Order: sequence, then structure tokens, then C-alpha cells
Amino acid sequence: MEPNSAPRNLRGWWIPDFAFSALRAVIGLLLAWHGARELFGILLVPGEGWQGAPPAFTERWLDGVVMLVGGALLVAGLFTRTTSLILAILVGLQHFAVTGWRGNWWRNEGELATVYCVVLFAFALTGSGLFSLDALIERGRARRSRMQVSMSPWIRRQIWRRELTR
Repeated sequence: MEPNSAPRNLRGWWIPDFAFSALRAVIGLLLAWHGARELFGILLVPGEGWQGAPPAFTERWLDGVVMLVGGALLVAGLFTRTTSLILAILVGLQHFAVTGWRGNWWRNEGELATVYCVVLFAFALTGSGLFSLDALIERGRARRSRMQVSMSPWIRRQIWRRELTR
């Protein structure tokens, strides 16, 4: 008897992984957009004024660089666990530093920062998914490790001698 949870066919096996990768890419693009807006003043919301480029190695500059680079890494799915953990901590600390830890996290776009933190922590726990550079690198490592079997020099000589005597 077949269990109820068994798939009837494998036609759509990739759909949940694709949806997860799409969510990761959208979150990464949004974070990269925030970083580009902070650093270069591009992709501004209409009516929003740009305060100018932040001086190098200030808090605004570091936030912009981490969001831009981290968002790009999330889109590609490279170093996803580490990147998403760093970004989740950065977004959380940045929001609570702005609100001053007064307990009113729901004001000043607090729900958006909360959603970012929860989704980024989920990425840190689950990884990058099937459609990512992390998965591609891991598949390459697994393929190489199956192909390369370490052989002792003695066995290698015995095989070579047997081939010579044939």
C-alpha cells in the first residue's frame, strides 16, 4: 500500500524550489536597491530627495555597501547562509537604532524591517535552495569527489604491471 504523502508523479518537483529561489532573489534585489539608493542616489522613490553620497567608512556608507553586496550575493545564491545572517542582524540593528529601542517598532516601517529579519533568518537556517550558485558549487564538489578515488601507490603499481603483462 502506498502512503498518502507519496507523490503521484514527479512532474512539478521543481516548483517549490523555484518559488523559494524567486523569493530569495526578490529579497536580494530589494536589499540591493536600498544599498544603491543609499550610496549612489539611483532608483529613488519619486519625491524623495537624496542626501548626497555618504563619506567613506561612515555608518551610512557601511550600511549601503553591505546591503548592496549582500543583496547581490543573495540574488546569485552565493554564501547565502552567512550573507543572510549578517543582513538580518544589520537590518534589525539598524531599525532598532533608528527607533531608539523605545518599544515602538511598529512605527517608521517597523513591519517591513521585521519581515526582512524573519525572511533573512529563514534563509540563514534553510540555505540557498536548489537554484543557486551554492547548489551548483556543491554539485560540482560531489561530482569530483565521486570521480576521484584515492588509490595507494602499491595498487597503482600492481595495476600498471598487470597492464604491461597482458
